[in-house]
Amino acid sequence: MQEYRYCGVKVSNVMMCREVLIRVTADVLPEKEQRWAGVCEKNAKMQQAYDMPVFRVWLQGLDANGEPVSREWKALRFIPFCDQVAKVVPRTIVVGLSFFPEQPIKYYIEDELVECESGSIRIKDNFLILGGPQSFTSEGWGGTGFVEILGQPQAFRADILELAGIGFCSATDAMQQLIARRKLLVVLEMVPKPLLRDLAAD
Repeated sequence: MQEYRYCGVKVSNVMMCREVLIRVTADVLPEKEQRWAGVCEKNAKMQQAYDMPVFRVWLQGLDANGEPVSREWKALRFIPFCDQVAKVVPRTIVVGLSFFPEQPIKYYIEDELVECESGSIRIKDNFLILGGPQSFTSEGWGGTGFVEILGQPQAFRADILELAGIGFCSATDAMQQLIARRKLLVVLEMVPKPLLRDLAAD
């Protein structure tokens, strides 16, 4: 059995899998997620809630018969972040990627964060796709520029593997094999960073 390595992962040529595209769209959904800015050191009690948009995410691929199939998800693309680089006057900024061209994912990190039992998909640098809040009322979440999938992260990963046609090994091994074969792609459609809107002002 022939094997090769891609990004350090041993890949067997007998494992067949279909291509899956994670399309993080520019479509803003009507629902809004309550998010919390970081705590500024100038005032340890300064926590401010902001209204951040929720975006549509599509998992797209082909079924065993070559017919197009898709799964719909929701995600946060942008997060309010308390920038404390300017120590004198801390400020809240919006962080996240406004655009990322379609290309294969190179890295999958299992259990990158304690809150993410299903691992993380690295877009580039420190920008990840990972599990986010379970619902629109969940608090205490927020990653610097992460694409946070709303709902069950294990189900999101399961949808990816179902579209890829992989189901005979562990989920972690399957994700690593899919990425090693350059069959998992991602694109972030162009969208401007949203303006901060203070929920307390409503």
